[in-house]
This record gives sequence, C-alpha cells and structure tokens, in this order.
Amino acid sequence: KGIDVMLISKASPGKGTCTIVSGGVFAGTEEGQTIQHHLQRTLKAGRGINQQERVNILVDEGPARLREMVDWGIKAEFRRGYLFSKGRPPIWGEEIVNCLLRKAKALGIRFQSGLIVNDIRVQKGITRASVFSVDSNEWLAIVAKATVLATGGAGALYLRHDNPKRML
Repeated sequence: KGIDVMLISKASPGKGTCTIVSGGVFAGTEEGQTIQHHLQRTLKAGRGINQQERVNILVDEGPARLREMVDWGIKAEFRRGYLFSKGRPPIWGEEIVNCLLRKAKALGIRFQSGLIVNDIRVQKGITRASVFSVDSNEWLAIVAKATVLATGGAGALYLRHDNPKRML
C-alpha cells in the first residue's frame, strides 16, 4: 500500500510468460471435491518431485485464490473441480493473463515493456539497473528502493515443459 511499483519486461506485459500458452485450466476443490482429492491429484501430477510444503499451501489457499480471480472478473467457469479460462485457441491462458493485468493496473502498477536489463547493482540500499530500450534505441537507468527479480524459465530444467523457447 502506497508503494510505487513498476514492472519491466522484454515482452508486452504478460505475453512473455508460459501462462499465456498454457491450457488455461486451474485445478481446485470446487463442486464438492475435497482438499484431500486435490492434494492427491497434485502429488500424482508432480511425479514425486513436489515440495510437500508448497503443495500444502497450494491446496489450502488455491480455492480462495480462484474465487478471488472470479471476483476480479476472469472470464472462466468451474467444471468438475477445475476453473477453465475462456481464452482463445491456441492461447487458452490469455484470459488468465488479462485478468491479472487488469487487476495489477487497477492497483496502480506501471508496466514498461521492450526493456532489456544489462546490469543491476545494489549500493547503500538502492538498486540501479542499466536497461536498453528497444523502442527508443537508447540506454536508460532505473533506480529503485526495492527490486524483485522474476525471470522465469525454470521449467527448462525438465525435458518436458511448456516454457516458450524465448525463455530457455
């Protein structure tokens, strides 16, 4: 609350993620399915490499987060314990991304795309990033009191994943 937040990325906001090319479906516990059933499905899908603590958080908090997205206006419907987004083929996850972007913008988050981060340095509690703007063909400096790096691409550690090639 009261914090000025700017998200920078190479791609258009939300379009550089693997969520947009996902199937657009979230597992949950709606329609009478139990948390235990969701837990077992998640562990089975993880083929034994799940981190139990994170699975527990997902199963405990997941239904509330899905309802939250419905409250935010996601175009989706619950069926058989899953929330199906109403994205368009083949980018079924587009509606998920659009819903999250609408909410972020409503919260005042600013988005700057077409930026390539070259260097990040932290000095005396201040983060300074040197970035290249593809749009204006110039170098820029971004200064912040706090920085969160969310680079993605960890799925490429696995033989089968849904990360776009540009994230590898």
